[in-house]
Amino acid sequence: MLKDDLMIKENQRLKAAYAELEKFSHTIAHDLKNPLAVIKSYAEILEYNTSLDDKARAHVKKIWSNSVKMNSLINEILKYSKLGIENVTYAVIKMEPMLTELHEELTLSLKVTNLHFNIKGTPDIYGDPTMILQVFTNLLSNAIKYSAKAEMPEVFVDGRDDGTEIIYSIADNGIGIDPSAYSKIFELFTRLHIAREFDGSGVGLAIVKRLVEKHKGRIWLESEVRKGTIFYVAFPKA
Repeated sequence: MLKDDLMIKENQRLKAAYAELEKFSHTIAHDLKNPLAVIKSYAEILEYNTSLDDKARAHVKKIWSNSVKMNSLINEILKYSKLGIENVTYAVIKMEPMLTELHEELTLSLKVTNLHFNIKGTPDIYGDPTMILQVFTNLLSNAIKYSAKAEMPEVFVDGRDDGTEIIYSIADNGIGIDPSAYSKIFELFTRLHIAREFDGSGVGLAIVKRLVEKHKGRIWLESEVRKGTIFYVAFPKA
C-alpha cells in the first residue's frame, strides 16, 4: 500500500514538473516573438535604404529571411507546447472531404504541378477535428514536399477499418528515410541529413506523434532511401 502511495505521489510530481516545463517553454517562445518582430522590421527598413551598397543590402536580406525562419520555428514550438494542456474534443470526422481539400490546398501552396495523388479508402475517424486535420496536414505536406523532386511525384492515401482501429497509410516516392533513423524521426528538432535541402523546422513529426498519442493511437513508418516512405497512423474506433 505504501509503495502504491509513493508511486502515485511520484507520478503527480512528474506531471506537475512536466506541466511547469511546458508552461515555461511556451512563455519563452512567446516572449521571443516580440524582439524578433523588431529585428524583422528594422531589416525591412534597411533593405530600402538607398545609401547601402548591394553587398550590405544582401546581408540585410539574409537577416530578414532568417528572422522569418526563426518566427516560423517559434510558432511550431508554441504549437508543440500547447498540446500538453489541450483537451481532445471527440467527433466523427468525414475523411474524404478533408483529404480532398488538403490535396488541393497543399498542391497549390507547395507548387507541385505534376503530382499524381491518389485517395482510396476513407473511413471516418473518431477524434478531435482540429487535431486530426493537423496530423494529416503534416503527413501529406511532407509526402508531397519530399517527393516533389522525383521524376513523377506520387502520393497515395489509403484507409481501412480492421475492426478495432482505423488505419491510414500515406505513401510517397520521395527521398526516403534510412531505417537507422526511425527511432529519432519523431523527436523534437530532428532534421535528417538527406532532408537538409528542403525547408523544415524538425518539429512537425514530433507534433504529429503527440497528437496521435493524445487519441490513444499509434504511428509508425516503413521507408527506403531514395525509394519513398509510408507513414501509418492508427486510431481506436469509437
